[in-house]
Amino acid sequence: MKGFIEFIREQGVMGLAVGFILGGSVKELVTSLVNDLVNPLVGIFLGRAGELKKIFLQIGPAKIMW
Repeated sequence: MKGFIEFIREQGVMGLAVGFILGGSVKELVTSLVNDLVNPLVGIFLGRAGELKKIFLQIGPAKIMW
């Protein structure tokens, strides 16, 4: 929290606003790329789109969900 307050003092509210806007835009871009490009390509190899959530990697007793 101390670092955040120091950042606000140095950069001002404008820097914080720009950071939030860029963060939101990058999140939307990555979500769109995954939903529109990556998932359909993975769906081709899996046979059905949307089944990626059900895939897991079993290593001994541990189950790693995707």
